[in-house]
Amino acid sequence: MVDLKESTVLVVDDEPDLCDMVAFEFKLQGSRVFAANNGRSALGIVESHHVNAVITDIRMAGYNGIELLDNIRSRNISDPAVFFITAYESDLAPSEAYHRGAEGIFPKPFSLKSLVDNVQKALAPPKERWAHRPASMPVRIIDRQFPSIEKAREESLLQLGRGGFALTTIGEKPHVGELTGFKFVFDDPELPLLEGTGTIRWVRPGFRGDTCVSGIEFDYLSDACRANVLDWIEAHHFVAYIPRM
Repeated sequence: MVDLKESTVLVVDDEPDLCDMVAFEFKLQGSRVFAANNGRSALGIVESHHVNAVITDIRMAGYNGIELLDNIRSRNISDPAVFFITAYESDLAPSEAYHRGAEGIFPKPFSLKSLVDNVQKALAPPKERWAHRPASMPVRIIDRQFPSIEKAREESLLQLGRGGFALTTIGEKPHVGELTGFKFVFDDPELPLLEGTGTIRWVRPGFRGDTCVSGIEFDYLSDACRANVLDWIEAHHFVAYIPRM
């Protein structure tokens, strides 16, 4: 795990009490912490300092959290990591937040421990973050074979992002928060295997009545595929953390 004492965190919220509470929690972790009450002030801090993680409200006057995320991601696809906190789930669907490049979304009220744990996880290099098997067993294991990941994407069956993937399933509806195993075999020497476990972050109806699409964040990638998957992600410069498909 990353030592947060070596990290710089920016907290953005127009509610002073909440902003102070979150900032204080990261100061307790030893982080260098900046605070801002709107997106425009936050952008100025990102431009003038090396920030590792941004924790921002979505609904703010003048320059909101979505605009802040889009501006940050137009400059760098993965740095800093961006997390949304919001009291209004209708402001941005989780599938859209992850697709635009956020690493997480936390409805208010939220657990400070969960927020800190997720920031710490996101700041770890993927080759380390995805090398450890979860302690829990997955609820299900999905086993599929495709001609290639590009063909699966064209047919809206599977799409890869820099932190997970979107998957279409038929006749079953997974649940948000579930741990799932997956093994996808491709007839493609560049990326022959995608195998591991992940957490379901969002679920929405598919294009047909008997299908649904799930957004799954990587928790673990097997030794057999990790290096290839990391090379694939790096080569394709994905902005989406988990694509919406």
